[in-house]
Amino acid sequence: KITLKDLDLLACSSGPGSFTGLRISMSTLKGISVATGIPLVSIPTLEAYYHCVDQLSSAVLSVIDAKKQRFYAALFVDGRRVTPDLDAELPQLEALLSRYDEVLLTGPDASLLAHRLSPSLHVRVDAPGSLNLGPILCRLAQEQYLSQGADDIGKGPVYVRKSDAEIALQQTIHAMEEHT
Repeated sequence: KITLKDLDLLACSSGPGSFTGLRISMSTLKGISVATGIPLVSIPTLEAYYHCVDQLSSAVLSVIDAKKQRFYAALFVDGRRVTPDLDAELPQLEALLSRYDEVLLTGPDASLLAHRLSPSLHVRVDAPGSLNLGPILCRLAQEQYLSQGADDIGKGPVYVRKSDAEIALQQTIHAMEEHT
């Protein structure tokens, strides 16, 4: 029974993730924000997943299946982010994780990555059901709003790699340039 008038702050994840999903969610909330004056705050997706388990381990890898044999990932150690958002292949992630005695994997595709990693790596997968992202996203958005204010209206989703459409356009342009 909540209406828009009952909301003080809008929150969403900013990516990485599904290109279409990020565009739809952010544009919807931007429209609501502009129409109602309710501030909008977006939180990096991999940070939100990290904060679901941030008290459980010294090394945590937040992970989302990026398809094409790749994963979006970010590594956090002792409460600090130590990598930017990555678009990594399995060998890159294995090299990164090999530096740590044990790593907790979290995120919607933690189990998928765990099954693909070398058995020599010491990884654990967070407990099923620990990814209660809604309350975490709300808490992080409130903290960010109080410390930094609302997102700039021009802020968009975080894309770690180019979309298939952008790649196809680049290939078309390159092919046209070779023929001229």
